[in-house]
Amino acid sequence: MALEGSFRLSNEEGASTLRAGTGTTVRAGGPPDASVTLPRAPDGLVPSGDPVYVREGTPVHLAWKATAVAHNLQVLPLDTEEPVLVRDVGQPPVDLPLSLLGTYRWRVTARDAQGFEGHPSMEGLICVVDR
Repeated sequence: MALEGSFRLSNEEGASTLRAGTGTTVRAGGPPDASVTLPRAPDGLVPSGDPVYVREGTPVHLAWKATAVAHNLQVLPLDTEEPVLVRDVGQPPVDLPLSLLGTYRWRVTARDAQGFEGHPSMEGLICVVDR
């Protein structure tokens, strides 16, 4: 998959250029498959820029718009790109229990039937409080 830039793929069976926003499969002993367009980033996140407040351990209701049947959901602290939670989920909505106090960002990527994953969505905000 190439989210940004482009890549040249080659082996003794053939070659292909993978451009930004596309993906391909290379099987042993064969040329690269034709490239496919990566799934579009989900949009319409709820909650989004205005955070939702939830009590510690209470599920937060997350929703988004996407045509994919599989998604990868990430919850991240405000100050780092290292997720505190990563979960493969199906279609929205998702009720996600969180037990870590603090304010977090969340985002989701769409995954197609072949396993290709596109760009992440914009980020939403979640505040987990103790009361």
